[in-house]
Amino acid sequence: MNIPQEPVLSLASKAVDVKGLTGKLLGPTFEEIGSMLAEEVRIRLHLPRNIKLLQRVKQIIEKEGIKPTAVNLKVLLPLLNATALEDEDTMAERWASLLASAADSDNKSGLEASFIEILKQLPPTHAFLLD
Repeated sequence: MNIPQEPVLSLASKAVDVKGLTGKLLGPTFEEIGSMLAEEVRIRLHLPRNIKLLQRVKQIIEKEGIKPTAVNLKVLLPLLNATALEDEDTMAERWASLLASAADSDNKSGLEASFIEILKQLPPTHAFLLD
């Protein structure tokens, strides 16, 4: 099939001309659809790993006899987000230990948000030093 170049270029030029208008007219709708899709992806990817993390935290708490307490949301949410991206088992174990420590009512020092950032930046080959 041989398509003449001039009509295709003319249509492309017209499409570029109205791009700004369609972006303005449909922008909020597309942004909302994009947000909904992003949330769906986030749930499908993060939820299984977060459930696995919480199951491991429960095991640690029970084994260590920890009386759990509420964890500050400034710590909990970044920790859950970081864990959701973790596919290395040894690192997932470290995240679980960190959350169990944060939930320990006897832990007077608390968990600093900076600990999460430090652990996020360490590759598994270097994180073993924390053990």
